[in-house]
Amino acid sequence: MDKEGIATVENEDGFEEQHPFSELLLRATMARELSKGVDNVTLEDIGESKLEKQVNRSLKTRKDMGVWEVDLHIQELVDNSYGMEKYQLLQIQLDHFTVKLDEAISVGMKKIIFIHGRGTGRLRKALKEILTRYPNCESLDGDYNRYGVGAMEVRIKYRPQKSD
Repeated sequence: MDKEGIATVENEDGFEEQHPFSELLLRATMARELSKGVDNVTLEDIGESKLEKQVNRSLKTRKDMGVWEVDLHIQELVDNSYGMEKYQLLQIQLDHFTVKLDEAISVGMKKIIFIHGRGTGRLRKALKEILTRYPNCESLDGDYNRYGVGAMEVRIKYRPQKSD
């Protein structure tokens, strides 16, 4: 320790850093508050403004041909996924996929784009599994130029109704 209010501290990488006492006191106070738990922390406490939740923020209608684009990224579906298990996150995404696909079928859409993103392929595989329950739907890769490798296009085929 220095006599002029500066302390030498070893960081997690093993390097020594110089910090004023006031900064270290502030860090210690913040660490103590955080250790109490995050239940009482608000968005304003961490410098974020509270945004009003948009129910259909993951659904965008493309201007060309009235095609729906549904973003299945978890941050588009829930406000905070902190502490959730991977299987819970996946289930939220799959539920949203099913709801939006059923909605598209009910309104007569012919095509819907699901943006799943790149990753391990677990979500994409699960989406394809769900689509096996929809005999009137087929999946293709989304337009690479527009979405890269992280999108699936679902085409919905309608059969003519038999008249009695």
